Amino acid sequence: MPLDGSPLAAPASLALSNCYWVLPGRLLAGEHPGGATASATRTRLRRLLQAGVSTFVDLTEPDELAPYDAELPVSVVYLRYPVPDHGIPAEPSRMAEILDCLGAALRAGRTIYLHCRAGIGRTGMVAGCVLLEQGRSGDAALAELN
Repeated sequence: MPLDGSPLAAPASLALSNCYWVLPGRLLAGEHPGGATASATRTRLRRLLQAGVSTFVDLTEPDELAPYDAELPVSVVYLRYPVPDHGIPAEPSRMAEILDCLGAALRAGRTIYLHCRAGIGRTGMVAGCVLLEQGRSGDAALAELN
């Protein structure tokens, strides 16, 4: 049963230029929130926090990009589930773990920002799986995310 309306219909303007609502007001997905400078990173994070994000789920590998989690307020949850760029989780159980984490955060009423580097490959793959868990068919999930 869907938690909230149809994907991609944003309840308000988007926090970052390369992001999209998978579940409006609940699950925002997109590019890495880090900026070219520390100041730019803080600005981008502030926009996401103002959009209501309270949980960040990072799909990048540990040394892939500059970390940003130290800039987050202590009330914000940061979780990392590394997936290789242009790849998939090594084991199906890893994808189940990611989906379980997202489901628990959604059930707890948290607003999530899901991201990888560009917000397309790994993020899109996980977003599609979330839509499947919400009851969409594979074709419908792909159509909504394209």
